[in-house]
Amino acid sequence: SAADLEAARAHGELMFAASAALGASRPPPVRSCSSGSGHLGAGVLPGISPSVSGGSASNNNWPSGGSHAGTGGGGAPLTIGHVHAVLEVRSVLQALLGAIGAIARVDGDADEPELGSGPSPAHGLALRRALAELVQTARGFFDDEAYAAERVHALGLQRELLVLLTKLHLAVSLAPDRAKPAGREANRRLKTFVNSLWMHFPPAPSIAAMQSWSIITPVYSESILYSQAELLTRLSDGRSLLDVLKQLYAQEWAHFLQRIGVHVSTDPSEYHICWADVQLARQVRLWASMRGQTLTRTMVGMMQYERALALISRVECPSEAMSPAEAGATIGAKFSLVIAAQLYAQFKAEGDPRAADIEWLLLRFPTLRIAFVSPWPPPPAESAAGGVGSVRADGSARELSRPGVRPTLFATLARVDPESGALVTDATVALPGNPFLGEGKPENQNIALPFALGEKVQLVDMNQEGYLEEALKMRSLLAEFELTLAGQPPRTVVGFTEHIFTEASGFVTAVYMALQERYFCAFHQRVADVPLDVRMHYGHPDVLDKLHFLQRGGIARSSKAVNLNEDIFAAYNTMLRGGSVVFREYISVGKGRMTNLSEICAFEVKLAQGAAEQCMSRDVYRLTRALMLPRLMSFYYSGLGFYIHQVLMMRVTLMIGFYIH
Repeated sequence: SAADLEAARAHGELMFAASAALGASRPPPVRSCSSGSGHLGAGVLPGISPSVSGGSASNNNWPSGGSHAGTGGGGAPLTIGHVHAVLEVRSVLQALLGAIGAIARVDGDADEPELGSGPSPAHGLALRRALAELVQTARGFFDDEAYAAERVHALGLQRELLVLLTKLHLAVSLAPDRAKPAGREANRRLKTFVNSLWMHFPPAPSIAAMQSWSIITPVYSESILYSQAELLTRLSDGRSLLDVLKQLYAQEWAHFLQRIGVHVSTDPSEYHICWADVQLARQVRLWASMRGQTLTRTMVGMMQYERALALISRVECPSEAMSPAEAGATIGAKFSLVIAAQLYAQFKAEGDPRAADIEWLLLRFPTLRIAFVSPWPPPPAESAAGGVGSVRADGSARELSRPGVRPTLFATLARVDPESGALVTDATVALPGNPFLGEGKPENQNIALPFALGEKVQLVDMNQEGYLEEALKMRSLLAEFELTLAGQPPRTVVGFTEHIFTEASGFVTAVYMALQERYFCAFHQRVADVPLDVRMHYGHPDVLDKLHFLQRGGIARSSKAVNLNEDIFAAYNTMLRGGSVVFREYISVGKGRMTNLSEICAFEVKLAQGAAEQCMSRDVYRLTRALMLPRLMSFYYSGLGFYIHQVLMMRVTLMIGFYIH
């Protein structure tokens, strides 16, 4: 049949192209571009004559063993796989150019538009001619198989282009039914990113013009990287944590085994891990930590901001315009990430494995820094009267009027040298006294705040996660600070949404917390921002104007008990001193929440106790006296009033039941 003949012809043409690309000396048969279906590019642009290209498109003089054959620029020899990839990529490009040409032809056949309303038919004709010349040029990319294979292979010898070519080949050769990602999380992230592109957000400035920002992530005694003991310890149901993770993420576990070169013929979850293999053990620990609420997961996610800026920098300034060192310096001036780990020096002195895990993170990300309290153990306090309390800038000392001087402690900023692996101190700041008096988290943030060098500071908890596609929109979020309307207070806090990734565990309590957080992080804050104008700062992952807050008491209050909900006092502070808070939904980060009932109850108790402490604070007293009645009522019912009315409703319900009986 005609179909069989066409298939045989296509197969013969492919095999001949492969032979030519591999350096065969036999010349090909003469083929004309106007020979209908005999040419791969025939009929790509309807209505265009081959003569438009400005000459004969026949390919009568195919060189044998010349520059169109053999290896790509002296590299590795071409293979049949290269030719397959070239032909598939080329066919898709031909179809794309054909579609563009068809659109141009339709536009050219339409009536001539009015002046200034669009392109004229002459423009469409010029476009069709240019496309026809590109597709039908003799001995070009779309006509000469050996030349196309040789050129693509020559480009593929470059590492970055080889990665792009591999992805392009995968995209054009993937069946439509397999194009959709198999993972549920991948689908969710793609949908979230595409949907956000339809939202309104400021145009992104260039990297040179964007504002700089720093991220502070406090960590106390939480997990850094799951240890072997943590993964193998049996839980209450008899399973280990690793077994639970392998069951929850069975598909990702199977893909992980494929990546490390393990081929399992049976159930992948039954694969026995050889913990004696140090490298394999590290990979398994990392895989499990990236699916738990660990600092490693947070740091890998937050470093996506640096990766996104590097990608944007390569687009804005190619390598020939800016050296890698200059690009790295520009990115470093715009973004920095600091781990606020108060107890790192104690971990190091006591041989705690968490110190080694933190150093591994610092070694993996050379631009990552750590802020901690040093030295440890603290030096002994002086007991004699008249001890030195402080030293002035001119060198004169001030003596204390009472005996007993507190240990001299410092806030230290350090990094790990990539070559030696040793910890290098970049800066130290003397602390006035004991830094562990107040609430732990705000004290930790205040210790690291002097080392946040950006114009803005972002507060991120240690159980959060960042995404590359969301990091690409960070420049637009930082531009929100510059969009203050006339007559309105300046924007000092910009908040955005969170995705609760612990919902994927499927536990009833985890789903409950995810639904609750979805309501609070999206619906509640959306209405609290517009029209109520009472959206506060609730901590993560808001971005704050650091210069504004440094002149007004800092980013968090740390007094014991009173500032139990420490983050919201930053909102009270800025609203009383001329700032404003806004909320945006076109960007998001991940967040982990509690998955068992006891932790959920403890979290709800903390919020309720913090609300009670707020009622006794001078900040709320001053704010309620300054707000107009509509905002005052909105502030009451969206925050403190919720807990008050819960108590009233419970008492009224009990009284009604008592009187009924």
